[in-house]
Amino acid sequence: MEEESSPINRDVLLIADVALPHIDLAKFYPILSVLSIHPWLSSSQMRASGQTVCFKSLHVGLSDGMNLFATERTVRANPSSSPVAKASDVRMMRRQIFATLRPLSEPPVSQTDKVLAIIHRAGKGTSRRGIYNLEELLEIGAGRGARGELLVFEDMTLNQQVAAMQRVTVLVGVTGTGLWNALWMRDGAAGIQLFPFGVVFKGGVEFQSAIRHGPGTYIAWSADRIFDSSKRVPGGPSCAAPRGCTVDELLHPLSPIPAQALLAPDQFWEQDWGWAWMFYYGQDLIHVDPAQFHSLLDATGVL
Repeated sequence: MEEESSPINRDVLLIADVALPHIDLAKFYPILSVLSIHPWLSSSQMRASGQTVCFKSLHVGLSDGMNLFATERTVRANPSSSPVAKASDVRMMRRQIFATLRPLSEPPVSQTDKVLAIIHRAGKGTSRRGIYNLEELLEIGAGRGARGELLVFEDMTLNQQVAAMQRVTVLVGVTGTGLWNALWMRDGAAGIQLFPFGVVFKGGVEFQSAIRHGPGTYIAWSADRIFDSSKRVPGGPSCAAPRGCTVDELLHPLSPIPAQALLAPDQFWEQDWGWAWMFYYGQDLIHVDPAQFHSLLDATGVL
């Protein structure tokens, strides 16, 4: 068990290599700012001073244990790169954030009402990386005794985001920055990351790390159909949700989609990264099969 009462040292200086950290760093700015009691400095300010600045210690970028993008594969490819994230370092950062934003309660998940929360992007009902059958999934949660919530993080302050995460039992979201908020969930909660077809082979490792080092229980689901209203079966129906298109339907001599993009997405990412990005990340709202969603909730062990 890690010690939760470690003193928080906020007598540190934060230095950004951008002109306007409160704008350029977006939501990371308030998260980092709670770690210091001093105004931010910039590299340009330090150079303009014409003086030598000495520090007792200097940490550049993320610490060795907090690069949530790092994987065993990235380390093998470049041994000098950041190592895989350490749970102990990530949890230390969590403690610092929680200590600064008190009063926040962290009752055990087993002692609170069940809440199934789904990340929803404000004003983007027909955008990429959304869920077509949101209401159906919330109804499934209700049938399991969970209150449903749609979370629109764009409309929340950092304090509100952390508070919202503290009451969530299971967080569900299509791979994207909203899943960073899983870091603020209570131990014992669960996060489910949903992937459009083909995306799992390139993206989402940082959100997987956030969930594993936050609430602890991570579940992944990947669509086996292409959901894209701009594509259709040659001579047949559209690939838009809820129907979508199967791989076999799009393996057609008249289809403009390369066969490898359908049959071996992992290899296609390596072959043509640009085309792969536009194809896989360019999909529309996905439809999550209700039976499969029940299985995902079973796997969490808490709902």
